[in-house]
Amino acid sequence: MEERIARFLIADDEYKVRDLIRKYVNACGHEAECVSNGEEVLRKVYGHNPYDGIFTDLRMPGLDGLSLIRALYQEQIRIPIVIVSAFGSVEAIVEAFKKGALDYISKPFSPEEIRDAIKTMLNQVVDLKISSSTVKGLIEQKAYPGALKYLLPLFSHFPSSPIPHYLYGLLREAQGDFDEAFRHFSASLALDKGYEPSAKKREEYRPKHLKEGKDE
Repeated sequence: MEERIARFLIADDEYKVRDLIRKYVNACGHEAECVSNGEEVLRKVYGHNPYDGIFTDLRMPGLDGLSLIRALYQEQIRIPIVIVSAFGSVEAIVEAFKKGALDYISKPFSPEEIRDAIKTMLNQVVDLKISSSTVKGLIEQKAYPGALKYLLPLFSHFPSSPIPHYLYGLLREAQGDFDEAFRHFSASLALDKGYEPSAKKREEYRPKHLKEGKDE
């Protein structure tokens, strides 16, 4: 099975460092964007740009890496994060791990370390895929309470992902609440305009909602 192309965001105030990480990410067959501080990361994340993971330095001007991790944690944005830094106290690193960082890579780093970090971050994404498959299976079996039990935690674990809203739309559709289904397919697209499953579903509903004056 061919591995999908993932997208990563790299934050480091040193151009040479972030460009080197980008090259290593590209060499693994994935895409990467680079920024120089935590504020730029938040702008991209709040702009609903979907990323499979973030590489961040700890020491950066403006919003540093630890402050970035705190901000994402407080907003319940669960994007896998790997710290890449030559500096950092034990206390700062421990706090970063408590607030969701998955790994710490010391500078200088090797291509193998970046490759392993990518695998670690993508394993977190696989968890969402497994949960999604479980929810869809329960919906097909009309085991709606079980589907809801698996589905609700996904909203807090993956708040920036379009998938929980899409799955909730499928659940409400199966239960006959088409207005609520339409709202969640729309919410899914608000998070990721390119999420095709929700786009197809929303188009199925659009004529009916336009006719009734319910389109958003």
